[in-house]
Amino acid sequence: MAALVLAALAGPIATAQGTGDGPAIYPDLSGDALTTALASTYAPSSTYSYDRARDTLFAAVYKERADDGSSTDSLRGFYSGHAVWLDPAIDPTTAAWNASPRYSTEHLWPENQGATEGTDAHRDMHHLAPVMQSVNSSRSDHPFGEVVDADADRWWGPDGITRTLMPPASVRDLFTEKLNGTGAMLEPRESVAGDVARAMFYVWAVYGPFGADQLDAPFWTAQRDVLLDWHAQDPIDPAEIQRTLIIESHQGTTNPFVLDPTLAARAFGPPPVQIALASFTAVQTDDGARIEWTTSAEEGIVAFRIDGRPDVFGAPWETWGSTGASGQPSAYVLDVAALTVGTYRVGLTALDGDGVELALGDIGLTIGTSTAGEDDPAARPFALAAPTPNPASGVTSATLTLAQPVHVLAVVYDALGREALVAYDALAAGRVVVEVDTTALTTGVYVLRAVAVDGSAAQTRRFTVTR
Repeated sequence: MAALVLAALAGPIATAQGTGDGPAIYPDLSGDALTTALASTYAPSSTYSYDRARDTLFAAVYKERADDGSSTDSLRGFYSGHAVWLDPAIDPTTAAWNASPRYSTEHLWPENQGATEGTDAHRDMHHLAPVMQSVNSSRSDHPFGEVVDADADRWWGPDGITRTLMPPASVRDLFTEKLNGTGAMLEPRESVAGDVARAMFYVWAVYGPFGADQLDAPFWTAQRDVLLDWHAQDPIDPAEIQRTLIIESHQGTTNPFVLDPTLAARAFGPPPVQIALASFTAVQTDDGARIEWTTSAEEGIVAFRIDGRPDVFGAPWETWGSTGASGQPSAYVLDVAALTVGTYRVGLTALDGDGVELALGDIGLTIGTSTAGEDDPAARPFALAAPTPNPASGVTSATLTLAQPVHVLAVVYDALGREALVAYDALAAGRVVVEVDTTALTTGVYVLRAVAVDGSAAQTRRFTVTR
């Protein structure tokens, strides 16, 4: 569910906890500002040639080691989890290719999607991985995604065999699976799904629209949400941290998404939802009601909805109308026609881009007898003029004109429909001046409502208090 938060101002790297034992990275940045900063800071200071990068990947980054740190001369496939022995006397890339099954270098961000041969993105070890050639060939340049097990066409697991039949449920999470045909995609085994996500985050941040190269944006957009899910489901582990530090010793920079787990959501998650009301009023019009509200903060909101119901316990809410949001602090008006005489509650709800509803409160509304034609003095047996001065900082006055004597109650309500003060409560005739002392009121929008207590008439006027 979207959270109501306030956006922080951008700032440089600071020492806040990111992984529990190290500093967060640009803790006050998010979205494009954060991505731009990461591209500037974490683009590799140098990259090896592609051939040297592959040899380093096999011989140093992914080489299996014993508990004492010594090499076992074994290389474990990233997707399958299957290990092969490499002859230490042979070039690592050649030895991997000559192994059974063959091993090659996978670009987690495919060459055909922007990690083009000859570019830094093509030889950056932060997204290169040793894999069985059969899965490399099958993956091609297809995106990552969640594959329905029953629909998978290929499976690769710790036995090093390419399978076409679904493995038993007890070991299925150890396998990488591929869906071919329309909507082709690859789902890595559970234990490296987060590793895949963080490598993809790195490539998009460093080489994407705000980095050194132009990568395929639709390819990224189609996977972003599932990668964020995998990042959360498969957290960073010590082996992944060690791997990025080894790569740093060769390329000069780490993958920051491995060092600070908060980066992914801040860089690529949905924008924070911010909404704050400055005012919210509902007044009767000639043929219904006018609902007005203003926002003092507004981000991540796509629409507002007005609901109404009779002010009777248990009465159901009904939608009266909706309007799009502007995306910045704004004033809004919604006219509602054909309301019958009575009292109502009017509710305001904001909706974010995911359709999540954020209730902003409800206020009272009274619909009296029709005010149509009240601009004609002969048709105005009960007329309340606009308060003056308006805005007011001291006393503001409104003239009430009556065709016949009647007991009048004039009440001031704040922007949330709460009674602020009683301005007049007496029998009146002819012209009376209703004075409102605003000195005890806070700055904001208010409504002065005068009603005949016999229910024969009502008038509402709005005014603003300033200091």
